[in-house]
Amino acid sequence: LFDLDETLAPDDTTDRAIFAELDAAVAQEYSVSADALVPAIDRAAGDRWEAAPTAAYCARIGIHAWEGLWGPFGPSADPMLAALHAFAPGYRVAAWTAALAACGIHDPASGAALAERFSAERRARQAAYPWSRAVLDSLRPRHRLGLITNGAPDLQRLKLGGTGLADYFDPIVVSGELGVGKPEPAIFAHALARAGIDSSAAIMIGDSWARDIQGALGAGLRAVWINPRGTPAPDSVAGVAIIPDLRALPEVLTRSA
Repeated sequence: LFDLDETLAPDDTTDRAIFAELDAAVAQEYSVSADALVPAIDRAAGDRWEAAPTAAYCARIGIHAWEGLWGPFGPSADPMLAALHAFAPGYRVAAWTAALAACGIHDPASGAALAERFSAERRARQAAYPWSRAVLDSLRPRHRLGLITNGAPDLQRLKLGGTGLADYFDPIVVSGELGVGKPEPAIFAHALARAGIDSSAAIMIGDSWARDIQGALGAGLRAVWINPRGTPAPDSVAGVAIIPDLRALPEVLTRSA
């Protein structure tokens, strides 16, 4: 069972790259210092996201402030997703306008333009890591592959479509479709039930220690932690393999077979 964001595909690293490009463009256009816009949009987006009427719901299923800056969040019969659909457009413009104001630029029209530009750029750049497909190809003959990802249904499906990897996975479980997200045991149990396997036969691969690894262990699964920065594990848990990225996964699974 694979996580999606920062496991199979870059996510916040892509956001940061686009933020930096927009920062440089704003600095040049308005003759202001560079490196100011990125922390400003981080603060402006985060503050508004946490104050939103959807904040508790988004925290539970794993939709983050930066995703709010570009996710489609289409109309939905789910009342919380419908509330997010109503909130997101104004949130984006308000966040970018406030970020510009923090840099001394008081221009709502430019805030709206940045909101649109970031959203378009982020959607256009969704892709898998260059090694993800080769790793999945090597695993598929010997393992059944599934995916558990936190987030809004249409956003996570959009991301997965951008990677071109959807056909590798059965089941595909999105927290927003279930109403519960990692690390809660229910989402792991749901994936296992759809796959028709016991937890002892499953391994979760993901980059988040709290959501993917602790969540999987709490649900009775084994786990492999994707840890590119070599961050020390918050807890000492025997039997959790730690690898820098997916390229090391086939060897780990061979050893654990």
